Amino acid sequence: MKKLTLFLLALLPLFAAAQQAGQSYAIWPRDAQTESRAMFTVIPAEGDNTGIAVLIFPGGGYARLSDASFYFEGMAFAHWLSDRGVTGVVLRYTLPEGRNTQMPIADARQAMKVIRERGPKEWGVDPAKVGVMGFSAGGHLAATLLTKYDEGSRPDFGVLFYPVVTFDPKYAHEGSARFLLGADASQALRDEWSAEKNIDAKTPPTLLFHSSDDATVPVMNSILFYNALIDNKVKASMGIFPAGRHGWGFRSSMPSHEAMKTMLMDWLGSYDTPASRPQPR
Repeated sequence: MKKLTLFLLALLPLFAAAQQAGQSYAIWPRDAQTESRAMFTVIPAEGDNTGIAVLIFPGGGYARLSDASFYFEGMAFAHWLSDRGVTGVVLRYTLPEGRNTQMPIADARQAMKVIRERGPKEWGVDPAKVGVMGFSAGGHLAATLLTKYDEGSRPDFGVLFYPVVTFDPKYAHEGSARFLLGADASQALRDEWSAEKNIDAKTPPTLLFHSSDDATVPVMNSILFYNALIDNKVKASMGIFPAGRHGWGFRSSMPSHEAMKTMLMDWLGSYDTPASRPQPR
């Protein structure tokens, strides 16, 4: 993977000069010594561009970003969205290694700002129509950005797939807790990074997907987030499918794959863009 990163870095000037609709290009790499913190963008054809953009976080338990996850929970979605007029941007974020808790969310915040800064001119993005999408631990990162944004990084909407939401031991994915917070995290730290505890009336509208037979990340993670959104009168939708287990992403073998795609496109086409962005917290 490091060889791939070096190759992408070498070609970056060509990418900037030759970007075309439907093709993916690496942007915003950190350096040549790490495979983390790189963005890959897929833009729609000019006549089809809706101005909507989605920042996508693949999963991996905060321990890894495998090639399979990067494809099925990242690039496959980005290309599918691009075909439907939505710019897809996949982030390879920094892994925290149990000691750099702030690094993933720092990457996410800056990626959102990069999209809003570069998107209008380079990709036809409306800066008021930029959402976030995450899968599993990437869903936790997305949920964290939805609730812990700063100036310029608040998403306009969120889409969470079988997300890690809570670090309540009853429902937590302990691997994600360990790799994000460390092996000996206090209950106070677990509560601080449990996304459902940080929702308020300014949290962006969110769509959630989960399978009721998910034995890796219990479906209660999505239910807790959804209930907190409703309690705070935030627009929310949720699809809980009877089967699929965990990690299905864009795999067509998932029994509700077509239903998921329909729900997602309906959501992207109907969400209400805020007239003004709330003040950061």
